Amino acid sequence: MTESPKLYTFNGLQLLEDGQTPSKIGSRKAEALLSYLVLNPKPQPRDVLADLLWDDRTQQQAMSNLRRELSELRKKLAPYLRIERDSVTFDSAAGLWVDAHVLKESIHKFKSAPSPDLAIQLAKDLDIYSGPLLAGFYVREASRFDDWLFTEREHWHHLITETLEKLVTFCRNNHCLTDAIPIGRRLIQLDPLVESGYQLLMQINAQLGKRNEALEIFKSCKEILFTELGVEPDAETIRLFEIIRKGEIERVETISLDSLVSNEANQILAEKLIPFQAQPLMPHYVERETETAEIERLILEQLATEAPETRHSLIIAPVGMGGIGKTALATYLAHRLQNHFADGVLWGNPATSDPLSILDLWATAYGHDFSQLNDLQSKSSAVRDLLSTKQTLIVLDNVDQAEEVRRARYLLPNHHQCVVLLTTRSHEVAASLNARPIEIRELTSENSEKLLTEILGEDRVHKTPAETKSAIEIAQHLHHLPLALEIAAQRLRSRPSMPLASMANRLAQSKQRLGLKITDQEVRTSFLFSWEGLNQTAKSIFMAMGLFAGRNFNADSIASIVQVAEPQLSLFDVEDELYGLATLSLVKSNQDGRFHQHRLLADFAAEQLEQQPELLATYQQRLITFYLNLVSNIGIDFERLSPEWGQLEAVFDIAYQTQAWRQLIQLSEQLTPAWEARGRYSEARRGYALAQDAAKKLESMEQEAEILLGWGRACLEQNEYADAKDKLEEGLALYHRLEEGDGIAQALYHLARIAIEQNRFVEARELLNQSKGVLEGFDSRIGMGDIHLLEGVVAITDGFQLDEAEPVLNQALDLFKSSGNLIGTSDTLRALAHVALKKQDLELAESLALEAKGVSEKLKNRSQLASNLFVLTVIYRGQGKLDQAESAGEASLAIVRQTGEKQTEALILRQLSHLHASRGDYQTALDLTHQSLVYFQNSGILLSQAFTMEDLAVFYQKSGDFDEAKRYLDKAELLAKQLSHISLISKIGRYRQEFGF
Repeated sequence: MTESPKLYTFNGLQLLEDGQTPSKIGSRKAEALLSYLVLNPKPQPRDVLADLLWDDRTQQQAMSNLRRELSELRKKLAPYLRIERDSVTFDSAAGLWVDAHVLKESIHKFKSAPSPDLAIQLAKDLDIYSGPLLAGFYVREASRFDDWLFTEREHWHHLITETLEKLVTFCRNNHCLTDAIPIGRRLIQLDPLVESGYQLLMQINAQLGKRNEALEIFKSCKEILFTELGVEPDAETIRLFEIIRKGEIERVETISLDSLVSNEANQILAEKLIPFQAQPLMPHYVERETETAEIERLILEQLATEAPETRHSLIIAPVGMGGIGKTALATYLAHRLQNHFADGVLWGNPATSDPLSILDLWATAYGHDFSQLNDLQSKSSAVRDLLSTKQTLIVLDNVDQAEEVRRARYLLPNHHQCVVLLTTRSHEVAASLNARPIEIRELTSENSEKLLTEILGEDRVHKTPAETKSAIEIAQHLHHLPLALEIAAQRLRSRPSMPLASMANRLAQSKQRLGLKITDQEVRTSFLFSWEGLNQTAKSIFMAMGLFAGRNFNADSIASIVQVAEPQLSLFDVEDELYGLATLSLVKSNQDGRFHQHRLLADFAAEQLEQQPELLATYQQRLITFYLNLVSNIGIDFERLSPEWGQLEAVFDIAYQTQAWRQLIQLSEQLTPAWEARGRYSEARRGYALAQDAAKKLESMEQEAEILLGWGRACLEQNEYADAKDKLEEGLALYHRLEEGDGIAQALYHLARIAIEQNRFVEARELLNQSKGVLEGFDSRIGMGDIHLLEGVVAITDGFQLDEAEPVLNQALDLFKSSGNLIGTSDTLRALAHVALKKQDLELAESLALEAKGVSEKLKNRSQLASNLFVLTVIYRGQGKLDQAESAGEASLAIVRQTGEKQTEALILRQLSHLHASRGDYQTALDLTHQSLVYFQNSGILLSQAFTMEDLAVFYQKSGDFDEAKRYLDKAELLAKQLSHISLISKIGRYRQEFGF
């Protein structure tokens, strides 16, 4: 009988025709193609294979080359290949012996249920690994294949070293010390820089009484580490060396693996064996305290129930997206809770193993052989009966698809002695299996940094403050996804000279975040599985979500985008699809009915969309149109924009990138009222910057001048007076060229506001007079009401000229009310309240301020509301209504801290400090006053500094700190004299007499 052919992939590539005679496979590209198919024995799309091997060719050329090579492979290996129209598959069941498959199966069996016979077989099978995977294999002009091969080689190297270490440990634990020695030697030969191998060999030799050999191993370890890395052995290795040197390790009698395989020994082992099939702990696992505590609580409560028959079935399902660390958590819990399960831990992965194999492994773990039961139902029933008397933790990993759910049902116990941990990406799967879902979220910032430190070491992560900062940035760029962090850290670990800052800079780009890979892990891989299982409609919706880059969105926006490609979809259809995607952990639904994706998933969605440029352009245009319509339909109901601000910024960027100039300018025009009403001036300034560039591209001087005017106003509201003046003067120059009186009047008006803020009152009056002169003869958005209001403000600010201020403010109020100008009405009422306050007419002041507050609430303008609440704070404090004053002040403070109006915040803090001083709480008063002083000093507002220092002097004097009181009174007086502020100088003089300074 002719022997089946054999394919060797380790230490090169070789096909033996009859198991002995070498046979040529074909061209180097054909060999590469076969290697990839053999090592990835699942259906491989033709376009993926073509791109893998001919990435320098057009798609048409690459596909043609692929057909030619497949034709050659078919002549020699037709029985082992399923070549279909869209895909190619290596049939691993067709009889071709492959060294990698044999070795991987042997490793899997031993890891699943370690036993002496499997250890003996694995030790033999490890000889198959005669060298690196496809050693010396190179394909010209196939960079993607080279990348894959590098990763696959690293995977096998890591797998073999890990397996050797486990095999040595198994032998040592079972006193098979002589068997362990050659395995340990091979481990350190294969990976001479990993200290754990030296530690095992040192300990085993010491237990065999070979103390000198053990010390020589330490010497070799020390020399290699110093020569290769310039480092000393770690503390654990040195500690073991000292113990051995002192002769503190007792000698142990050794037995052989062969003797353990005898029937009598095997029976004893089976009776005593407590299986532990959990995967090895990750070398750099960071505990998830919250999720661990919750799952552990549920399990221990279940086990604490005295009568097992009264327990309820407990299936716990850690649920989360791919790469979030569900398997790592389940592994950690299995190790952590091992001692609570008298009959051990069983593990099964329905995604990679059929249920018959899993059930056989479980039965074998308890010394049973159910191989004669060939149908799934019978074998499942037998294993369930076996487990009915046992207290076991069962872990079912990666139960995501319908087929895996079907398989999982045969693996679930039918009694309440066992506890099941079931990891899944789908809440729907958890519900269908009556599991209790536990949401697995991203790592905390602290744990992300800890994970990086675990992998890279303290010396590297905390080498300098800059490197620590870069570590934090890496975690932020990767949005604390454990898989991505592990991959990034491993890449850094393999490049010891690479600064963390370099990695952080790379990860600032989405393609770098998605492209990270190490051994057999790849960020894309953790998402591709779910992506490939979606139908076309779900894929369209998933790609559209990439436009939101992880930000919140609603179903309306997605529907508007995808209906261009899927016109049959209704809003309800889209909502159904979104909730379906949520069950797969591909999107999360919020309590407010909106949705969001993890940023890495959003990057992946965007990447899929970018592969279809025409669809991307269409989706982007639909997105811009949706938000233009949204903003134009909102009116003054600005609350509806609250969840959309982040996306609106992105829409500006998309409009700019796609050169949608007119739409970009429309967005800035339509958002101006909302920006001003919500005090979102930083976003306004950014939007205006892009809009000005768009206006220049369109050569529209009128639109550019209008944009500069809005830009200047936004800068002014943030007290950025220099920038405000530059933009307004630039806009004023354009308006003069256009001979546009309305624009000229507005620019002059706002320049007058800047002059007032900087105490340049003469200049302010001149600018206002110029603006009034321009206004004569035509209507303008800046009318006489605005001018009169600002004239009143000048009179109040410039020495409290109340008799001058009151009549012009009343004129302004009449004009604003008659024209329905609510913002002008609110501003003027507030100014009149200030006048009444200065005149000590507190009742009138309160009435005017409350009226202003009502107008701002009608406007839904938060900035106006904050200012009116501030005035009420001052009035209530003057009336002695301290509780009402505090309430109004805190409400105002909360608003301005959101809108970024620092000057108003500082003024409010001053008022609240006076309020606390009125109650005798001088410490709080001092803290608040110091906070306000910092702002006034940073802003260079000298008069406010002087008044604040006066406050500090009074509060320090009241609290008994007379030295500080005198120091701040001196500072206040110096500033008052510098400003020639007569009333303040006089007031400080009275304090000196009162305080005795």
